Amino acid sequence: MKRNVFTVLIIATAILSATGCKKKEKEEVVVDHALTAVTVNDLENGGYYVKAGDSFYYAPVEDKSFNPNDPQGTRIDFIASKDSETGLEDPEANHRVLAFTNWDNAIPTLYKNDQLIYKSSSGDVSNFTWERFIDEGYSIGVSGLKANGAGKIVSKEGTMYYAAGTAYQQLSQLEIPANTDIIIDSMNGTPLNNTYLSDAGTITGLSKDAGIQANVFIGTTPQQVMMNADTRLFKSTEMYKTTNFELSANGYAIVKIPDYFKSGYYLINNVGFIKYIAVDRGNDESSISLDTPYYYVDEGGNLLTYYEWADKNGMATSELHDNSKSFNESELSINPEDYEEQASVTLDSTQENITAVIRYKYKDSGSEDNAVRNGIFPHAVLVKPDGTTKLFEQDDTLKIDQNDSYVYLRAESDTAPAGDYYVLYTNFDNIIKSLNMNYISGNADSYIHNGKDGRVSIYFEGSDAPHNITLKWEKNDRALTDIVIEAPDGTEYSMTKTPDNIIENSAGKFTIKVPYMASGEYTFRVKGDQLGRVWISTEESVTTVSELIGGEAVPETNADGTPVETESETNIDNESVEITEKKGEN
Repeated sequence: MKRNVFTVLIIATAILSATGCKKKEKEEVVVDHALTAVTVNDLENGGYYVKAGDSFYYAPVEDKSFNPNDPQGTRIDFIASKDSETGLEDPEANHRVLAFTNWDNAIPTLYKNDQLIYKSSSGDVSNFTWERFIDEGYSIGVSGLKANGAGKIVSKEGTMYYAAGTAYQQLSQLEIPANTDIIIDSMNGTPLNNTYLSDAGTITGLSKDAGIQANVFIGTTPQQVMMNADTRLFKSTEMYKTTNFELSANGYAIVKIPDYFKSGYYLINNVGFIKYIAVDRGNDESSISLDTPYYYVDEGGNLLTYYEWADKNGMATSELHDNSKSFNESELSINPEDYEEQASVTLDSTQENITAVIRYKYKDSGSEDNAVRNGIFPHAVLVKPDGTTKLFEQDDTLKIDQNDSYVYLRAESDTAPAGDYYVLYTNFDNIIKSLNMNYISGNADSYIHNGKDGRVSIYFEGSDAPHNITLKWEKNDRALTDIVIEAPDGTEYSMTKTPDNIIENSAGKFTIKVPYMASGEYTFRVKGDQLGRVWISTEESVTTVSELIGGEAVPETNADGTPVETESETNIDNESVEITEKKGEN
């Protein structure tokens, strides 16, 4: 079965050239086309089809305001995203318009469970450009009209008349002097002004096929012209590029539709025009919008995908983020076991403050691009023992410098009662991350160390006596690579700065002696490879610093002179804090 071809000339004729307008002259006049199913044997080379079941529906293109064979005509000015061939069209570039007069009822609809088919006997089929269009509705077959200084709608350079429309057929019969604008003053008695013009320069507010008596002026000479709102017009808005396809044994290519594509009208490779609905055929589509932008420009002029924009503005783009507005409400019920990836922390005594920081980055650019295009952003929530929750929020002030490629998420609570805490992760696949738990004030402390660097602050009472500060960690087959301890008075102890103060540095345990304990918060920066839970404790030492510096470390003894068991876990000044984790770093 062969389709009835409608052909138009791209080169404008001279009939309306005196107005500075362009238009096209049709070679064949055909009746309106209806959506018609064909079989695989009827597929024509160079054509795109929607395949639903065993039926194929041709994707037509009737008329354009641009010449697809002209390199300048195919160029779109758009704000590029990370993919330079994908982005949002410049809002000032409203010259790319599609017009359907005889083929408006033949535009096929593609659903997610359908297939987009391309038939070709030659040529490259590996690249597909998708130009998304907004439906401007039915109007007279004219685009690119302007409002002059008086607010009148006039034809100017760039105005396009579409050959199949009655507007062109009637206006082309008028004798128009050179360099004279056509003024469309009113329609059916209603005066027109710029409020009736769309961004594409089409006249809005008309019903399909409505009969129109237009008052037109050639200079100051009035003319009454009868025409119809018989042309459906579409304006370009966004551009995409894809390369994925499969070859079928039936002799055609199956073009793959990206998951991130939003419902709308798409022109593929300047050849086939379809309506795409991003649900399976048979589902309710009454609430689906066809013109929701995929790209946005933020206040800083940066191009954001729909999902980046929604995420930035607190809109729901993931399971975890769906409830983000309720995360600070005590009545929110979250079951930690519902989350595959989590970390748990147990505090044995109440602390003044708890702060959790997640540091992450994607393993590769492909993983990041997939997340951006599909709205799969990492989110985490801190659940406290009383059930209240804190959503982790991005905090760029934690970056080391401007070259720091990590993203930092922070959750903080001014109250830290004793009990079980959970950090719950969502969408952290293909991501490198670490978690730092920081507790302020109190005598019990520990934190989770599942990266290579961790930081924690602990409050200690002052003492003039020398003390041993001991760190023990869960994965006792691993040693520290470095540790820096900063006392409240600014004194710093570390492997490199005070090596003579080190009593023990072995897998699973590190002990360093300090000559006194300043009153206040000590800051510990611990480096190692995923040490697990880390305990920090202090006890008064019977070994003086001078003895330590003077030679070998003197073994620690109890008050009765018996040796201290070095592997026993002592917490004289501190309560213990247990931290466990489920599913470690990706």
